[in-house]
Amino acid sequence: MTILKRLLRCLGHVLGMLSRELHVVHYLPTLGQIIKCEDMVVKSEKHKYLSLVTAAKTMVLLKNSEEFLPLKMKPDTNERPLKHVALLGPFSTNISELVGSYTKHINPADTVPLDKTLEKISESVTASDICIDGGKCTMYDDLAIQEILSKPDIDLVIITIGTGRNVEDEAHDRHNLNLPGHQNEFLLSTLDMAAGRGIIRRKPVPVVLLVFSSGPIDIEPAVEDENVKSIFWCGYMNDILGEVIVRVLMGNPGKPFGPYAPLLRLDPELSEIGMWGMDIDEGYWWIPAARLPFTWYASIDELANITVYKMTNQTYRYLPKSCTKQQNACKIPILYPFGYGLSYNMLSPSISGIEYLELELPLSPVKPNQPITVYATVANVGYIACEEVVQLYIQWLKCGQTDITNEDQWECTTPNIQLAGFKRIRLDVGEKKDLHFQISPDQLSVWSNQHKSMVPGQGTLRITVGGQQPDQPVTVGSNYLIGNMAPYILDYFQYHNKSIYDNSIMWLTSVALGMEALAMPIGGALYRKLGIRAVVIISSLIHSGGITLSYYTLKLGFIPLLITYGVMQGFGFGFGYSATIAASIAWFQNNRGLIVGLIVGGFGAGPIIFTSIQTTYINPNNIKIDDKTKRFVDADLLNRVPSVFLLIGGVLLVIQITGLYLMRDKQKHEFPPVIKNMYISNTSESPNFMTRSQIRSLTYIHNVSLHFLGEHNQ
Repeated sequence: MTILKRLLRCLGHVLGMLSRELHVVHYLPTLGQIIKCEDMVVKSEKHKYLSLVTAAKTMVLLKNSEEFLPLKMKPDTNERPLKHVALLGPFSTNISELVGSYTKHINPADTVPLDKTLEKISESVTASDICIDGGKCTMYDDLAIQEILSKPDIDLVIITIGTGRNVEDEAHDRHNLNLPGHQNEFLLSTLDMAAGRGIIRRKPVPVVLLVFSSGPIDIEPAVEDENVKSIFWCGYMNDILGEVIVRVLMGNPGKPFGPYAPLLRLDPELSEIGMWGMDIDEGYWWIPAARLPFTWYASIDELANITVYKMTNQTYRYLPKSCTKQQNACKIPILYPFGYGLSYNMLSPSISGIEYLELELPLSPVKPNQPITVYATVANVGYIACEEVVQLYIQWLKCGQTDITNEDQWECTTPNIQLAGFKRIRLDVGEKKDLHFQISPDQLSVWSNQHKSMVPGQGTLRITVGGQQPDQPVTVGSNYLIGNMAPYILDYFQYHNKSIYDNSIMWLTSVALGMEALAMPIGGALYRKLGIRAVVIISSLIHSGGITLSYYTLKLGFIPLLITYGVMQGFGFGFGYSATIAASIAWFQNNRGLIVGLIVGGFGAGPIIFTSIQTTYINPNNIKIDDKTKRFVDADLLNRVPSVFLLIGGVLLVIQITGLYLMRDKQKHEFPPVIKNMYISNTSESPNFMTRSQIRSLTYIHNVSLHFLGEHNQ
């Protein structure tokens, strides 16, 4: 009986492989044609480059403490950044398990494993798979780890772990999140030895971890280890993964020069690619921007069995809210949330170089079965040209028809949160992009418990645009925007019978941003001639003066308000911002990153303070909009809107005077090269922007709503 079972199992595998081949050729004729492509086509430089770009764009940076990556080289030298790299783990020299089960036979001569390419960035490389049978790792050589890590000149340890297709593949499901075989023992032993905690007593050597899998696995010891500087989730890549990983580690598309040198868009050796008319925008593929396509659980002990199809507490869409804001209270702990991923473009270890500046939503109620168009502005205020994955999420705060005057009352069941759209965009340093998304009626449909069917959603909807899910305990550093449907300033004009179109309010932001861009180089140029104190005085008078004068211009009409609150406050802010950063860096040449991070972080803290002040002052009783007009109509609330400009203008002036008193020029200072080419637009974090944002109810910390009115279609 045992022999018969084995024969049947073998026959099943053979039939399964044959079935997959027939499926590809018969049902997917295009792929069938690709299988028949000659080697000269598949191995062409164009195909190799496409494979290189695609694989690099899928690498997700999970951890990068102390901004360890990209690897840094000495300026104006061609020296390799590393002296001796130790490459350890089951996928170090053999990539046969990492190319997917539908791949045709691979010629080893065409592969580029990691150990062959590390020589480009290190003078010496010592590589070992450690596990004798690849990803299964039924046995591993602990003595080999000791021997390699005992070498005194090692300055980087790269560890490869994961599953591989022999463990996790089509028809090969895993029962748990454990690393296969003895990989966990290998990982812990290597981490201890690299940190000088184990048998080997040595100075800690930084570790980079590469995870190859098709889903989450237990890497928590590496995540918590301070000596593990960077972690990548690589998925299953391709046959030239060594070339891909080395370029991403360097943060450079071509020859291994570091971030101090200009970053080229194309590898000089592949410059002819540009003549081939590729239909993809290769973008800045060498800078990580990918996001996790799944929820990375720390444990699956509390998850339902795979045969249970109820979605309660499963996937990011139905996880309990305690798993976001209060991780300790979560019964299903999350290591990394869905949509998570870091970038090299950081202003500081906790502040991203990507800022979300504005979110525009329809200013009138949206009826059921109608799409919603969302506009968002994203800016690169960092030092590195990069890509960003902009994500749009929707959350139903209230759903259903519960009006007792309506005969057809119903309640609905919805996900806690839902990804409704995303775009991967490229951003040069200082560049801003206006994006638009459309949320379709299908995405806004909900399950009616009374009708037992999907119906057009009605109720209150929260819309969020950002670099990840909102309210996550593990963050990517970039902010996110939440939209509101009842801007105070528009309702003030309407209440006082002043003619204004709903979409006119957007000009306040557009003009302010344009004036900032105009004023920054002017302020930077005059800083050299006038000094920091003169520039700050001019900036403060224009900036605070514009906000204060808005108390009067708001009562006169929209155009006067546009001059004071758009032109003056935008110009005043931009005029002093670049000069302030330059002057601060001049005093702290050796800690430029820290100083810039503190300055930008200070502006980042501004919204928390000023939004609280504005909300408490304008709407202390949390008055809701009128059900009929869908606007604020409370006279006391609207009459407080002008005076908030006096309040915020005065507070800002006090802060600016204090800063002016403390500022001094440093004699004979030099401008660091990074300042010469740096354009930072930080409007979203400036206090005056937040005044406008609060009046328009476009703030970062409000739970905002979108109202759907009307009858659903049965």
